[in-house]
Amino acid sequence: MNKYLDNFYRLFSENDQEVYKAVLEKKDWILAPLYLPGDLSISKDEEGKNHFKALEALFDDVLLFNSLGDKRVNNFRYVKFKKKIIGDTHPHFYIEYDFNKIDQKGYQTVVANFYPCLSKKELVIDKNSNDIKELLKLFMIGEENEAVIVLDESNLLNNAFFAPIMKRVIVSESAPMEVKEVLIKLAEEKNIGYVEKAFIKQ
Repeated sequence: MNKYLDNFYRLFSENDQEVYKAVLEKKDWILAPLYLPGDLSISKDEEGKNHFKALEALFDDVLLFNSLGDKRVNNFRYVKFKKKIIGDTHPHFYIEYDFNKIDQKGYQTVVANFYPCLSKKELVIDKNSNDIKELLKLFMIGEENEAVIVLDESNLLNNAFFAPIMKRVIVSESAPMEVKEVLIKLAEEKNIGYVEKAFIKQ
């Protein structure tokens, strides 16, 4: 069995020691560098004004969580990271996060709820089951290079989680100058690294 899937099942063991060991294994996974793909999509507020919501969240030091759009998991939200930047032409930038910098309360909230992604074939989801294990698998569907944090909405404020743990802004050399200017401002304001590099599609 895949080690990530084995870990997942042991989280729900009736043996407390097995659960504890499974959570400890996640420590090495979440404390490695994680990369949030940049999002420059525009949304409108109640007054009809345009906002770069995801970009604004970076300045507010919060991670935005998304809904899966499935009624069975309506109270859960997720955010998806890349474990590596392996070459891409999109998006224009990534934010590197360092969970070594998170406070104790934040760490305790996220570590057990961090899941490396697996393919549908590996997960073998029972679509007719409402068991929490089967429902959580829905969030874990993804590429080998991806991982998710899944939280109950009660842990979030307006679908946001305070996480002042950004380490670097990594920007495509081909990104528009206006994007670079905003990200340079972000790096200066947050006192974090700023790097430009070629994102070569592989």
